[in-house]
Amino acid sequence: MKLAEALLIKSKLDEDIYNISQRINGNIFYQEGTKLNEDPNKLLNDLEEAFNKREDLIFRINKTNHETLFDDEISLANAIVKRNSLIKLASYYKSYLDAANSRTDRYSSSEIRQLLALDYDECMNRLNSTSEKARLMDIKIQEINWLTELK
Repeated sequence: MKLAEALLIKSKLDEDIYNISQRINGNIFYQEGTKLNEDPNKLLNDLEEAFNKREDLIFRINKTNHETLFDDEISLANAIVKRNSLIKLASYYKSYLDAANSRTDRYSSSEIRQLLALDYDECMNRLNSTSEKARLMDIKIQEINWLTELK
């Protein structure tokens, strides 16, 4: 199985766990004189089984990520950390640009004028550069995921 396939299965297991949990919640109580739609006690076993499968899969994914090289310098696991950091940094730059765009207008000339301290163009350049680096890393990570066998 390829690493990318394992990640898709993990995502499906996450959905299954959520759905089983919802089914348990929907069957905790039932009205006297009626039947349960599903046995919540059996569903608890299904939930644990799904969690165990997910855990085993994540162990294998993590092992593969740590043992697979992204490039000559870093592992795939560290590349994922770097990509996620770039994505987070880009989101901060974007929030600063959004704040700069939401300045308040003065209602009269007697109000104190607000000046922009942020170098808007520089921040925009940083956002674009950081976002591009994150995209390029993500493309390479996805490529490696589809080429790498799960360990």
